[in-house]
Amino acid sequence: MNENVDRRVLGAFAFVDAITNGVIEVPLEVQCADWTIRPNRRAVYVIFDGPGMSAATAEFVPIASSWPASVQMEISVSDPSGAYLPRRAQIKGIPAQAPTVQNVTLFPSPASGTAPNWFILYASVQNSATSSGLPWTVLQITTAASTTPVATGMSDARGEALLAVTGLKAQIATSGTGYAAVTTSATVRAWYDPAFASQPAAWVPDPDDVLTNLTNTTLHSATQTTSLAPGSAATLRIPIAI
Repeated sequence: MNENVDRRVLGAFAFVDAITNGVIEVPLEVQCADWTIRPNRRAVYVIFDGPGMSAATAEFVPIASSWPASVQMEISVSDPSGAYLPRRAQIKGIPAQAPTVQNVTLFPSPASGTAPNWFILYASVQNSATSSGLPWTVLQITTAASTTPVATGMSDARGEALLAVTGLKAQIATSGTGYAAVTTSATVRAWYDPAFASQPAAWVPDPDDVLTNLTNTTLHSATQTTSLAPGSAATLRIPIAI
């Protein structure tokens, strides 16, 4: 005999690729202390229970006076395949209404796969005084056409980063046969938080701490220029004064 078991979930989130903005379906390792989280078949990670919240999972018509307040929890995620960099992220749980899926962006590692028509940037972010790599540095690529970044990425524990720009165009070649890539001038900027240097070896960052606070004067930054074209790649060394 089949038996239905109904319960209310306390939140949900999914991981999206920083380049394609598509949901990441490969198995990921997600940790969140004291909370019960499991992925479903659509690669959405569902929050089933948490400290002091078991009673709420059986409340299908939440009463405002008794429903627990929304809480914020910290998760950490890593990719066993090595295609994405590890990170921490803040997730909201315990919504009174039907939970919406929150997106968490994962950045590609330098070993991540790429597509033939992308512009690929391999960046090495270094301490300008020692040439040592600067870990977990946030990078963005912008063009003169807009202040909105066309790519955002993060360096790994060695200071190495991969960024990609999609959707670049080609035009009919001046010879009248075939197509030629349209080259666009761009600026690459990197931001490093010196507080990262005092963290333990196994620590990983929440890149949103930097991305939502780029004007913070404690951040150290530097810029380089490059040219974007579909199907091309560039390598940059970005020294930052610490």
